[in-house]
Amino acid sequence: MRLNRRYPESFGIPWTAWVAMLLGICAAALSYQAAGVSLGLPLAGFVFAAVIVPPMCAAETRLLDRLLVSAGANDGIAIVVLLAVLHPAITLVQWLQWYALMISWCAALAGVLSLIRRFIPASAASGIVVLLALAWLTWPIWTAAHLRGAAAADVVAALVGPHPLFATNRVMLNLGLWTQQPLAYGTLLSLGQDVPYELPANILPSLLGHLLVGLAGFWLSRAGRR
Repeated sequence: MRLNRRYPESFGIPWTAWVAMLLGICAAALSYQAAGVSLGLPLAGFVFAAVIVPPMCAAETRLLDRLLVSAGANDGIAIVVLLAVLHPAITLVQWLQWYALMISWCAALAGVLSLIRRFIPASAASGIVVLLALAWLTWPIWTAAHLRGAAAADVVAALVGPHPLFATNRVMLNLGLWTQQPLAYGTLLSLGQDVPYELPANILPSLLGHLLVGLAGFWLSRAGRR
């Protein structure tokens, strides 16, 4: 155990990573219990990661430890979703594509946290990243009142492509459209109703986009340091 660390390590992995994994498992298990094998299960994984990864990463100072924390949260969630592969509704190939999206999403969260943490305290940095992440995930909801008519179609098209929930929906299209789920359709969302949209053709815009955000965040957080 190093003296400059608040938490000990187990097998070379910081305890914060193990805690993040446990939180991911518990959150995903509750979702599995509530939603079963449905589109809501993999989609909820992004929300859980958005809440778990930033504060847990903020407790670490080393880049490697932050990567391990984000991987722990990601894998904890993914383990539970992997159980859904036993159900014929979700295949292993679909799970692998979703898992890749989750890796890029968690990397983006950790990278942005590392950048913001360079300038402000840990608690404030993690709070900002959580809010930014949730705002990005839920923009189809909080922008619904402003997305009306054909004029909004171009904006929607630009935002849908890199969005992880829409990319996941493309992968698991057999589970239905998340914008047409009972709670969303006609209540929370205007996409597909007042504003036409198409799911991204593949996961690459979201996958590469979030990986680039994460890499940029890590690089900028280290720029100028020796």
